[in-house]
Amino acid sequence: MKFYAHTLKTSKGENLFTFVKFAGERLTAQEFAKRTGAKHTLADLAEIQIGWQPLSSHLVNVADQSRNSAEFLGLAEEAFLAGLLHDLGKYRRKFQLMLRGLEEEAPHAYAGSSVCQSGSSAGFMAASFAIGGHHAGLANGMAANKERIQRQENVAGPSAELVKTAIADFRKRVDETSGTPEADQLRRAIERLLDLANQKPSLRSQGKDPLACEFLTRLLFSALVDADRLDTERYTQRHKADTRESHGRQAPNVVGLRGMLEAFVGKKSASEQSAEVRSLRESVRLACQRDSQLPQGMFTLNVPTGGGKTLASMNFALRHAAKHSLRRVIVVEPYLSIIDQVAKEFREAFGQLAVLEHHSLSTASPKSARDDNPTALDLAAENWSAPIIVTTTVQFFESLFTDSPATSRKLHNLANSVVIFDEVQNFPRHLLLPLLAMLQQFSEFVRTSFVFMSATLPDFSATVQSAIRFGEYAAALPNYKPIQATLQRFPPLHRISDAARPFTIASRVDYDWEETLPGLSAWPQIADAIQNCSQSLSVVNLKRHAHALCCELLKRGVRVLHLSTNLCPAHRREVLREAAELLKTEQKFALVGTQCIEAGVDIDFPVLFRAIGPLDSIAQAAGRCNRHGIRPRKGRVVLFTPEDEGREEKRKLPPSAIYQQGTAETRSSFWKQDLDNPETFVRYYNRLFRLDSLDQPTHPNFRERKINRDLRPRLAFEDTAKAFQVIDSPTISVFVGWSVRGHSVQRLKRLIRATQFSSGRLSRVMRMIRRFQVNIYEHEFRTYTVLFEEIIPDVFFTAAYHPEYGLNLSGHWPQDFVC
Repeated sequence: MKFYAHTLKTSKGENLFTFVKFAGERLTAQEFAKRTGAKHTLADLAEIQIGWQPLSSHLVNVADQSRNSAEFLGLAEEAFLAGLLHDLGKYRRKFQLMLRGLEEEAPHAYAGSSVCQSGSSAGFMAASFAIGGHHAGLANGMAANKERIQRQENVAGPSAELVKTAIADFRKRVDETSGTPEADQLRRAIERLLDLANQKPSLRSQGKDPLACEFLTRLLFSALVDADRLDTERYTQRHKADTRESHGRQAPNVVGLRGMLEAFVGKKSASEQSAEVRSLRESVRLACQRDSQLPQGMFTLNVPTGGGKTLASMNFALRHAAKHSLRRVIVVEPYLSIIDQVAKEFREAFGQLAVLEHHSLSTASPKSARDDNPTALDLAAENWSAPIIVTTTVQFFESLFTDSPATSRKLHNLANSVVIFDEVQNFPRHLLLPLLAMLQQFSEFVRTSFVFMSATLPDFSATVQSAIRFGEYAAALPNYKPIQATLQRFPPLHRISDAARPFTIASRVDYDWEETLPGLSAWPQIADAIQNCSQSLSVVNLKRHAHALCCELLKRGVRVLHLSTNLCPAHRREVLREAAELLKTEQKFALVGTQCIEAGVDIDFPVLFRAIGPLDSIAQAAGRCNRHGIRPRKGRVVLFTPEDEGREEKRKLPPSAIYQQGTAETRSSFWKQDLDNPETFVRYYNRLFRLDSLDQPTHPNFRERKINRDLRPRLAFEDTAKAFQVIDSPTISVFVGWSVRGHSVQRLKRLIRATQFSSGRLSRVMRMIRRFQVNIYEHEFRTYTVLFEEIIPDVFFTAAYHPEYGLNLSGHWPQDFVC
């Protein structure tokens, strides 16, 4: 029997066979039965199935592709072996009969995993996990991996003899392909399989550090899965492979992008910047240009808001990539509102093909790659094969700790790259040390450089040193040694530019620490102060506070715009557009919102009112005041405490313990501190990130210790993925009844229903309507379930949406906004 990896399929996914009786045609099983009046048997099938991929060809293709990808990782031999053995189970007769439509089910994934498990080195162990997980996902520890193998072998039989079957098949294929490059590939593969069959393991050990073994297993898994999917695509979906390869040829490389960026920056108008802001941006640009030539490592860029760090950091990254022959630049943003404008600016600079925007609202999606005619960027989103990637912290961080084959495909492409993290003060504090440990491993093992940037920059080196010297990780316990060793190698962060000078240049606001609004302020009192300003921005801590303040301003006849996460993303964008237009005039108005406006939103007010919150939130909000430094006088930031927050602070502030702790630190230790001095924030974050000796499940840092100390060293990939959840509180996305500019609610409903049975088309529609969705907590969904219409399974709509205030499930609208 000839061994195949994949069948030829119709556009509907049905297998096409070559039958002895109809040798010149390829028919489905149903077509054969219709012509002959009987189901086909093995005797009816031709020995050579036209259009099917020989198994030996698939194995050597995946082995070579895996090795090429893993050379950047230092795992070339491990990846080559994993590629050769990943589909070893397809040599079982039962699997071949299944391909021929004569068996129902024939598991194959764990045969190669079983063979590798007999090896003694860490390289064999990594290959065993990668092979075993290339369909089902990484196993949850050594015991789980062995259990999966045993379960399949109990059904299918032992796997060791399959290596000899593979060698014999490879030799036959050498004869068939004599004189071709494939024959040379096969000969090299036969040598490797003979070593394995004769028990001559040659894989090196990765050492005894279990965290290093876990990290390298992840990258080997990523390289293998991507190689397997790419080769399968080339054989079974050639049009997709052609689209992917065409994009690879047309997209510029990072060396070419540097000149495009310089040309783009040269064309940008500086007319809306003061001389001081222009001086600041030039200072930052030159510092980035100079330090880009330094050795690879971890860098910080501490620049005040409006300092041009987006383009300056890209200038650094492209020059750094050219210096060290790196492959791509990945920009990681915390908020979708920032990503919109960042990706737009990069597309203007580099063109559409160079920039992959990948997040929940982006048009490019791995799910759409399953469609019949995906775009080049849909396909690039599967494995991040683009020179510039713009993504979210949630997408990026959870990919680092995933056990999923689909999500892991991109992981090996983070090697030999520059990663820029914007607004790093928003890193998830409850997962900070596992995250820093993982980034350290990328830096140490696979030549990834990192840039941490913000106007309010934490000192991560100090955080790590505190953890291993004085905190919980200082304990002299055996299971702490791996994480201690990893964190001890966390490098010093190189500071790009003189940190103090840009802030000296960029002091653009004066802070009013409860002088205008002393003590505990009632909403009428706050509204009176806002009424005296021609144009102002107010940022409060709670959505209901925004509603209350809007109500008071409306009583006074002030034109009010409202912005909070109760508004869907498309609605928020419309509000910001309207505010930007009003700011160009002298019309009096007030924009009232929550923290969703604080970071990355390019808008400029003369006056900011900010409810007391964490120090970094105050500084970020201040970045929306006199942002470009062109106003005739300094901006004014008025800080106040709403009356009900002061009375019952813990209950009235947002539920996040981290937010409450930051607010408490601001009040107790940083009141009236100089927010233009970066050292203020170093001290603030050192206090905020300090670790104590508690190690109980109720402690906020318990989960990060569990990941570092217990899960990753045990190779518990599934448990690690579950523990590393950036967003703690589960939410449900609800499609809301807001429509503007031709987006009819009824039209979107019809689109959803019409495409529900086509996964690719539905994926595109769902990404489109995400702009019209609001996230709610599960308990809210259960409480107000009667307000939700299920359009198709698990897709919900609610009409409880106001054109100004957005989602309001309780039905209590502020005064003058009654529906």
